[in-house]
Amino acid sequence: MLKTIFKYARRWGYIRISPTEGVDKYRVEREEMDFLRPDEINLLLKQCREPFKTFVLTAVLTGMRKAGILTHPKQNIPLGQ
Repeated sequence: MLKTIFKYARRWGYIRISPTEGVDKYRVEREEMDFLRPDEINLLLKQCREPFKTFVLTAVLTGMRKAGILTHPKQNIPLGQ
């Protein structure tokens, strides 16, 4: 982001030399995500009790994260149907 700011500052004549010239962008290596296999999901669900079992099943079936499940409006979830 700073590199872009200084690039435009130089282009528009505010500065003559960008302090970010020659600075390489720092790259963060991301670890590959690990997913549960179907047999692991079944094993996990066998160990869960309600209401945690519903929470885990919702996460597995929808891909939602914890915050998404906890903040999802309850009136949009058809429970007991």
